[in-house]
Amino acid sequence: MKLFKVKIYLNPLFLVVIILFSVTQLLAEGLILFFVVMFHEFGHIVVAKILGYDIEKVEILPVGGVAVINQPLEFNSRDEWFIALAGPFNNLIMIFICFIFKSHLNYFTVILNANLILFLFNLLPAFPLDGGRVLRAYLSNKTSLSQANKFAVLMGFFCGILLLGISIYSFFYANEYSVYLLVLSSFIIIASRKEYTRATYSSFNLSFQKKACPKRGEVSSSKVIMAHYDSLVYKVAKELNSTNTSLVIVIDDNGQIVDLITEYLVIEAVNRGMGNLTIKKLVF
Repeated sequence: MKLFKVKIYLNPLFLVVIILFSVTQLLAEGLILFFVVMFHEFGHIVVAKILGYDIEKVEILPVGGVAVINQPLEFNSRDEWFIALAGPFNNLIMIFICFIFKSHLNYFTVILNANLILFLFNLLPAFPLDGGRVLRAYLSNKTSLSQANKFAVLMGFFCGILLLGISIYSFFYANEYSVYLLVLSSFIIIASRKEYTRATYSSFNLSFQKKACPKRGEVSSSKVIMAHYDSLVYKVAKELNSTNTSLVIVIDDNGQIVDLITEYLVIEAVNRGMGNLTIKKLVF
């Protein structure tokens, strides 16, 4: 299936949820959930397209979707912020429409609850949910991209564990949402663990186009990093910021400045597999 020339795939977890709804004679509710999730993901796709991103494919999950974009969003916190919030914003639009046509909707409560749950659930600061992506985008402007990534992913893991506990507890009380919560919590835990491994190296895959150098006559702000010349290159790379260009001041044992290098030299070294070299060997 395609939407705006973007390939749409159904994750097996979503199929499991639909089957569970069908078995419990709630197939109509399951189909409504599918269309609500599609409308949620439609918001992400439209905003990403407006911002100039090419989306290769979208995988539909019970909590939304995972888009494969041609450029990592974590390197542009502003764009990640807008794209992440577009999905929940679409749910708000749907909630508003529901109240307008309340008297004409046979499944008003189901549609309203599906949008409300998807809206609130996705705003949890738990990666890979939209709220977790917003958290990462915010933190990447305050600290290094590596630290922002890891914090957002760890929040996702702990939220997944918490939801897993809630789902197990509600299961013993025959709560109708217990199985759904179990599926969602399992997805968050698995996805956050997978992302944690990727996040360790994400700051090393920076694009050289992510921040343009000032042109002639222009001025731009920079982040300053101070590193001893025996520091390893990959440790310096972890301190790079996602928005400002970084300058690295290299000092010796006496605290004297011996060199000044740009982040591009550090990025290039890491991408060439030289992350375990010392700054001294890289520069001198």
